[in-house]
Amino acid sequence: GVDIELIKPRIIPIASKFMSDEEMKNIDPALKTEQLHVYWCAKEALYKLNGEKELIFRESLLVSPFLYNPAGGTLEARIVTKDMNRIFSLCYEKIENHMLVYVANT
Repeated sequence: GVDIELIKPRIIPIASKFMSDEEMKNIDPALKTEQLHVYWCAKEALYKLNGEKELIFRESLLVSPFLYNPAGGTLEARIVTKDMNRIFSLCYEKIENHMLVYVANT
């Protein structure tokens, strides 16, 4: 699973649609736009990897707390469904004004 998105501030007002309350607590206000794109791209990459259409981003795709680094880094995320509860490692990288996230293990 992989995702790349253009970084735009319009992600801020829709964050509650894809972020859990716990995930929102881990957002650094100074880096909010970029960090939200990491969360979005991570969840999109997991969604694509899983291939199940009925996943709810706020409930089924959960990103563990991580310290955002503008130079790039890694994070852990989980797919939780009635049939699965699995942790994945993902890598993220800011490339100019885009955020790239991909699953590092399957």
